[in-house]
Amino acid sequence: MIDTTWRGRIRWSWIKNADDLGALLTKRYPDFVFSDIDDLASQVPVFTFHSVEPDDFEDCCRYLSDGGYRTITADDLNDGISGRRAMPERAVMLTFDDAPASVWTVAYPLLKLYKLCATTFAIPAIIPDTAGIVPTRREKIPKTMAGKKLAAASPNANATT
Repeated sequence: MIDTTWRGRIRWSWIKNADDLGALLTKRYPDFVFSDIDDLASQVPVFTFHSVEPDDFEDCCRYLSDGGYRTITADDLNDGISGRRAMPERAVMLTFDDAPASVWTVAYPLLKLYKLCATTFAIPAIIPDTAGIVPTRREKIPKTMAGKKLAAASPNANATT
C-alpha cells in the first residue's frame, strides 16, 4: 500500500529520484545538461505536473489556449527532434507523472474543453485500483481518453520504481 501522507510522498519522491539527484549533484549527466542554451527559440518547453487542482489547471489551459500555444504529444516531440516533421510555432508539451486520479477527473476534461493534449507517464504497478476514477492496470484507457487528448505511456507495465 502506498503511503499518501505528506511524509510518505516526500519519502517516495526522494527514493524514486535518488539516482537522478545523485547524478545531477556529481555531474554524471552529459555535458549538454550543464551548458547554456544558445537558441531558446528552437526549444520546446515541457511542463510537468504531478497533480492538478481545477481552478489552477484551468487557468493554465486558458493561458495556453488564449496565447496561441500548441500542445504536442511525446510522439510529436520525438518526430520533431529526429527531423521527421517540423515543430509547430509556440509548441509546448504538458506531462503528468504517475497518473494520479486528478489526471482523469480534472485534467482530461479541461484538456478536451480547451482542445489541448498531454502525456501521462504511468507505472501501472503503483496506480491504485480506484474503480470509476483511474483506469486500472486490468483496464484499457477508454477510447475517449486515448489519442490526441491524453496519451498514456509506460516504460514497463510491471515496473515499481
